Amino acid sequence: MLTMNALLRLIGVILVALCLLSSCHAEEQPGLSTLAIDYPGAAKRNQCVFLHKGQLYVFGGTRSLDPRDFEPANFVDDAYRIDTSTGKVTALTKPPMPMMRVNTVVVGDVGYAVGGITHDGKRWQLSDAIWRYDFSADKWTRLQAKLPTARTLFGLTEKDGLLWVLGGWCDDPSRAKAVKGPGMKVTTDVVTIDIRDKTPVVQIQPEKLPHERRSYGAARIGNKFYLSGGLDDGFDYVEKSDVFDLSTRKWEEYPSPNKVRAMADLVACAGKLYLAGGFSFGEVSDDGKPASPFTENRSLEVYDPTSKTWTVLLAELPNTVGGSALNLLADDRHLLTWSFDQKQANRAYLTRIDPSKLTGQKSR
Repeated sequence: MLTMNALLRLIGVILVALCLLSSCHAEEQPGLSTLAIDYPGAAKRNQCVFLHKGQLYVFGGTRSLDPRDFEPANFVDDAYRIDTSTGKVTALTKPPMPMMRVNTVVVGDVGYAVGGITHDGKRWQLSDAIWRYDFSADKWTRLQAKLPTARTLFGLTEKDGLLWVLGGWCDDPSRAKAVKGPGMKVTTDVVTIDIRDKTPVVQIQPEKLPHERRSYGAARIGNKFYLSGGLDDGFDYVEKSDVFDLSTRKWEEYPSPNKVRAMADLVACAGKLYLAGGFSFGEVSDDGKPASPFTENRSLEVYDPTSKTWTVLLAELPNTVGGSALNLLADDRHLLTWSFDQKQANRAYLTRIDPSKLTGQKSR
């Protein structure tokens, strides 16, 4: 039988454990729940990321806090699976090459990782590789096909066995001598990759993007592939928002969000589009100082294709950073953000968002 002192000590231990548990999986407000993850890797941003059946797969990335730093020494070979319900981290097979800013798409029980940035041990370079990752076997396979030119920062989706690669930053040998690293240009190409055959067929389609665009958000609802924000070849924001019909191959414009962004993530969930992360043009300060052209945007916006309106759901996402260090993903009903603490080592955050429980202010 417990004495009174022993009982009090036991109650104290239980209360401490409950406090620790609530700090690791906290409900900030209705619709939001955050897991603080003890992350064993070294990455801080720019990972290759998949979300599949409640599991988050993260590969590669960089240890640098600077989004423009692609030095080979800062690439990391992180490879982990994180259970989005519990936060449990499991080590996986290392990525097949140094990789950051790789575009990804999940097709059934496999994921495709296309293009991105890699290095040859001495200098960074763009990649033309197309990789397939088998989630159950934890196995990478490089497809025999490759992109017409190495590229990164494009839009990627899949429909009926075709991967669609739109725009992005690609190799431009004519510029190579003028810059440190590869010469690059913003392309308006539309490329398809037929993954239904053992030897995929890669084709440049006759359709072109109506605007130069790289570093933009892209998501598909049905046959409509929505493009938002990004930068053109002159490093200016792309103000127009375009949608490409994959069946008719026709372009249309749709309303732009409250603030145009670059390096943001756009995802589809339950028939709507959600936009988070990236950079926007900052506000002019009270003393009249010019606004910064690249200010981290920490808000969450939603677009309703039916009403053709944008709404700011959250002015600031919790426990996250903005800019290109934030990943936004989605399943059938929920959004998920993945980010790293930029000051504390080995600390990451998973925030699950139920958009049905959030209300916002209509912006456009």
